[in-house]
Amino acid sequence: MGGEGDAGSATEDAAIPDGAAPTEDAAIVDDAGLPWDATAPDAGCAAGLQDNDGDGECLPDCLRADGLPSIACGNGSCDSSSGTAVCLCDDGYAGTQCDACAAGYQDSDGDGVCELGCGATGADALDCGPGGACAADASTGVRGCVCDEGYELGTGTCDACARGYTAGAGGVCALELPHTTNLWLWLDASNTDTLSLTAAGTVGAWGDARPAYTASREVTQSIGSARPTFVPRSSRVGARPSSVRFDGGDQLVMANGFWGVSTADYEVIIALNSTATPSGVFSASDPSASGDYSVMIDQHQSSDYRYIHRQIPAASGGNAVVANRSEPRGPGWVVASHSASATIDLMHIIANDLPTDVIDVSSTEAEVGIAQRLQIGRTPLGFMNGDIYEVLVYVRSLTVAEREEVIDYLAAKWRLPFSIAP
Repeated sequence: MGGEGDAGSATEDAAIPDGAAPTEDAAIVDDAGLPWDATAPDAGCAAGLQDNDGDGECLPDCLRADGLPSIACGNGSCDSSSGTAVCLCDDGYAGTQCDACAAGYQDSDGDGVCELGCGATGADALDCGPGGACAADASTGVRGCVCDEGYELGTGTCDACARGYTAGAGGVCALELPHTTNLWLWLDASNTDTLSLTAAGTVGAWGDARPAYTASREVTQSIGSARPTFVPRSSRVGARPSSVRFDGGDQLVMANGFWGVSTADYEVIIALNSTATPSGVFSASDPSASGDYSVMIDQHQSSDYRYIHRQIPAASGGNAVVANRSEPRGPGWVVASHSASATIDLMHIIANDLPTDVIDVSSTEAEVGIAQRLQIGRTPLGFMNGDIYEVLVYVRSLTVAEREEVIDYLAAKWRLPFSIAP
């Protein structure tokens, strides 16, 4: 007869002897109270958990039990070797999920790719030299050197003088000023000291910019409605300097007693932006006979420039040369050159270095020889539409090299097309 202590009978709370295998329904837990899983990578932690630092605490691993990432590391990778799953970011990225740019990097174009930026230091810094600064391109997200006015990339930095500029004191690149030998008149819209402006911003007088300035060589307009407008330089980066703007109505500036185109040799170089056709630009006429002109420069059709010279001022006749341009109207320059001192008289026109015209003219079209009335902004063709930037009048013909230097100066200063030697 069996009793309460019969062998083979066990109570519910009977202890399992040392070394004995647990029964099928026995549960074993670790110190943290988590279930023990013999198949887990970390003995003692369930799938998707880890205790890589061995502190007895099971925390999420880089992969969950279902094999999916436990943390998103966009531009990096997950690492749990420290006992905590964290993102280790690729070079250039930062943030808990590697979704931001690290210090010294940028994403200016917003495409999610971090590139080295202008704030980078040490070996990653971008040196742009004495004449430039680093900037990130908003369209590409790539940084680069933006050279200051007058500089261009030389040995990888902005350390070379751009065309039209030359190294001056201390190696600073400065605009190379034009030749002044036999320069009879120099009007420069960027030199505000030479402009007399009204309260409305119109030009009452435009003075000679030559070092040997004389008041008799200024152009003026006493009629208020006929005064052109001064347009100051825009604050926009890369904007052209200020200009004198004509509206194509009746605006012009003028001067009597003008000898600049009355000699045997002369050359007129104008930086301008003619915005409509026809457009009268520059003329000289007999002040005693209204309508009798000797020199005219205009944009007479499409984008073509025309230059007419008459030895005897008249309403018609003379010789004409035309620069037949195929490019559209826009900012540029025009050169009108007359030479009557040589055996063969020559007239020459160049415009934006596109097709030029040179003709031999008869001796009857030699020097005018009288003081004339100068008009800027008008010819018999009509009034000018557009801006005058600068006017240089020489009482001689320039050499090819000299002309090239003057055009380089104008092109660099006013951001116009450069020339090649004609």
